[in-house]
Amino acid sequence: MNKVKIGIIGAGGRANFQARAIVESGIGGSVIVYSPFEEEVKNFAEKYKIKYYCGKCLDRNGKYVCDGKIIRVIPPEKNNMTAIVSFSFPKKYYNIVRSFKR
Repeated sequence: MNKVKIGIIGAGGRANFQARAIVESGIGGSVIVYSPFEEEVKNFAEKYKIKYYCGKCLDRNGKYVCDGKIIRVIPPEKNNMTAIVSFSFPKKYYNIVRSFKR
């Protein structure tokens, strides 16, 4: 049986419960975790030995501007095969931020 690879959004209490349940069930394992809180996600990733990322907002040239977080994702099936990702960041960077990097 092929094992399922799972990404987890958030690194708090519920994420720990889910990661532990996935590993203990034997159906798969977590491979990546996302959280806008860098220290929290870093500790979670070290505990489960997986990759992590926090959101980074970039300018037109791909240079880091500020941290941000994903707040909503609309799957591609609902929008003519184009995923729509909404992310938030400090308002003062409104005219600078143009993309988001994990």
